[in-house]
Amino acid sequence: MNIKSINPYLFIGFIGICAIGSQFFADIYGILYGNKDIYWTHNEMKLPLEKTADEFQLFISGKPLKKHLSDKTLFAVDENGVQYPVVFKDVSVRLNNWSQVKSRMLTEAVFTGCLFSVSLTLLITGLIQTVTKRKRERY
Repeated sequence: MNIKSINPYLFIGFIGICAIGSQFFADIYGILYGNKDIYWTHNEMKLPLEKTADEFQLFISGKPLKKHLSDKTLFAVDENGVQYPVVFKDVSVRLNNWSQVKSRMLTEAVFTGCLFSVSLTLLITGLIQTVTKRKRERY
């Protein structure tokens, strides 16, 4: 009885392509076509202006918002039409965390891409070995 063995490179490469390749392509698809608007800070978890100083700065007429608030040169009108100076507690910020999420996804895609390329190399090596072995057996 003639039992044909499966080339281990071909077998490992095929499993790697299926398992790792799906994750790699999911990462790339998420980076390129994913919804970038879902990574905003939740509306009920807005941050105070002081905690976002590392993320951005807002200027009004060339003067930082923080300076306007401390100098009390920024005013708002309440629902009764009364004008009052805006203070720090009146200002809150929502941040879009897409850049951090994309950075994490790109880092993961680099690792899965490397593993995917190793799997693809093993698959191609196994295919070449299988084809050359069958050609030798024919002659």
